[in-house]
Amino acid sequence: MNIAMRRASFAAASLLMAAIGFTSLFMSVDGTGARNEFIIQVNESGFNPPSCTVNKGTTLRWLNVGQEVHRVVRPDVGVQVPPLFDTGDLQPGDLSKRFELTIRDTWDYEDFYNPELKGRVNIPNATSAESCDLQPPTATPTLTPTPTPTPDPGRAFIPGVSRGEQPATPTPTPSPTATPDPDPE
Repeated sequence: MNIAMRRASFAAASLLMAAIGFTSLFMSVDGTGARNEFIIQVNESGFNPPSCTVNKGTTLRWLNVGQEVHRVVRPDVGVQVPPLFDTGDLQPGDLSKRFELTIRDTWDYEDFYNPELKGRVNIPNATSAESCDLQPPTATPTLTPTPTPTPDPGRAFIPGVSRGEQPATPTPTPSPTATPDPDPE
């Protein structure tokens, strides 16, 4: 084998290894071979939990608990480059295929249809305690109803006119009456 053929073979092998390493950042797994599996929920408000710390070899899945279609992707930095991983469309109630995390790093991901919805997975260099538990829902404040003012019975009420613009009811003025003279002369 001459030098040119060795260089070409080496370059092809290098490219193949780089491609395998690149695609294994998030490897799709059809079986249940991972040590741990966590499910991250997605809905119109975002991801739950929004951030996870897991170990290498952990499997993640995404569950659409919303009312709209979601698609979780880890976008590439290149222009018109396919995402580094992609769950595909998740209809309401759908659970994604499994993604085994094979590279230690921090991975940001987002909803393809609503990029403002972002999440993060941290895979530390050393094995650590995993934290990828669902967060309790945020309490929705209860609104206190505003009391409706009771109309003043002494005032006239004109429908369609605000209370402040209602005309004041005139106070009746007593009419003068003649009083008899107590001492007629």
